[in-house]
Amino acid sequence: MEDIAITESQIAERTAAEYRSKGYEVAREVPLDFMPGFYADLLVSKNGETRVIEVQTRTSLAARPALQELAEILRAKPGWTFELRLVGEPERLDAPDGARPFAVSDVDRRIDEAAKTLAAGFDKPAFLMAWSACEAAIRIMVNAVGIEIKRVTWPSHVLRHAVMQGVISHQDDAFLSDMLAYRNAISHGFEVDDFDAGRVKELIVAAKQLRRAAVAVKPPRGSAELDARYDLLDPLEVSARLDELRDTREGWPDGDKIPDAAGLDWLSGGFVGHYPNDLPWPNTFPTPDGGIEADWSLGDASLLMEVDLNRHTGHALFFYDGADDQLELGLNLDNARDWTRLCQQIRQPLEAGV
Repeated sequence: MEDIAITESQIAERTAAEYRSKGYEVAREVPLDFMPGFYADLLVSKNGETRVIEVQTRTSLAARPALQELAEILRAKPGWTFELRLVGEPERLDAPDGARPFAVSDVDRRIDEAAKTLAAGFDKPAFLMAWSACEAAIRIMVNAVGIEIKRVTWPSHVLRHAVMQGVISHQDDAFLSDMLAYRNAISHGFEVDDFDAGRVKELIVAAKQLRRAAVAVKPPRGSAELDARYDLLDPLEVSARLDELRDTREGWPDGDKIPDAAGLDWLSGGFVGHYPNDLPWPNTFPTPDGGIEADWSLGDASLLMEVDLNRHTGHALFFYDGADDQLELGLNLDNARDWTRLCQQIRQPLEAGV
């Protein structure tokens, strides 16, 4: 169903509840015997008064010329009245011919472009790219539950439908709405005092999480609601875990070094820029010497990597459970090729179905 039709239906239900609270008998989608083939959105009655209520957007109204005929018929029927409730609809934004929604592969490409643009030092263009990836992923999620948003329209409209249909939580909506405010200011030529590259990294991480959720969303079974919400905050997501470590000081074990904040920023940026969207997150925790350990569980295989935050290096061990042999990798995590080697090693048992 298209998003406009869903908006009309929601307003009709709200109107029905309003009339029921006033003591009216209310019926939805009622056939009118004096207009064959016509179904009234709402038919309400009380004390001999009957009212036909139509809930329409201007777009729908233009496509239903029979409403004028209905209004004329009801004016001649004693005890009957006609009420039209116009529903606001999102403005259709101008777009070139041939514009099409992103597929998942397009979202992946845009996330990669955002990460590369940020690495080149262009934080605001990177932020706008990351937002477009987020919005496209949300559209995919909304479409998956049977709502078509066919027009190029305001991003707030897309967000509102995602929340109403339960594909993102209210908590995540608050985060995305905050990011949308920055997007609006930047894209319309305003300077933002508290904007920095950290916000870009946050939004790129959110885009990756939304991309994963977009693939996971399945159409609901006989219900307008999803069985579960898809929250952005994955408890294993590396940047989020590193932020927790950065903010944690109380209760740190005696004798253990606290990881350097600049090193945590560097490692977070490495995962944002080099870690593919379709690979699983590791368990991440600090080591006693102030480093970070990342552990991947890959079925019958495991990969453990200790990261030196000062030297920007990783020491990885890959092995199959119960096997004596193991593969040892020394990695320069400032080098994109070594990130590729690491990711290939993670992907290998997953693709083999191990």
